[in-house]
Amino acid sequence: MENLLDDVAYYLQQNSIGTMGSSIFISGFAGTQDNQTALVATGGVEPYKDIPIKRPTVQILVRNTDYKAGLSKAYDIFRLLDKKDDKLVLKSGGTDVMQINALQEPTHLGQDENNRHIFTCNYVFMCR
Repeated sequence: MENLLDDVAYYLQQNSIGTMGSSIFISGFAGTQDNQTALVATGGVEPYKDIPIKRPTVQILVRNTDYKAGLSKAYDIFRLLDKKDDKLVLKSGGTDVMQINALQEPTHLGQDENNRHIFTCNYVFMCR
């Protein structure tokens, strides 16, 4: 699953969402920087019993001091990932993703203790 998170972070970076280790982080927000994106593994849905396909799920969180900017970034990510199929390559030589679907539209979770807006969207990946 860690490789999938790394591959998604790389794909987001390649599409100008942010920079890995600077504004895109794996496993949660890092430090006190206001505006950032976090990718969190959330388990997955039941795997198929007869075929070797995994269906991990990933939560992508966007934190921003500005509501509109945060929502816009969450939707930029949504448009990059939702309803994608075999043609999408996250990273050459990386995880073999067959399909990606959002489980809902980006959602505002509220503000944290520092009044930064938090948005989330959950995705299910189908991987070989």
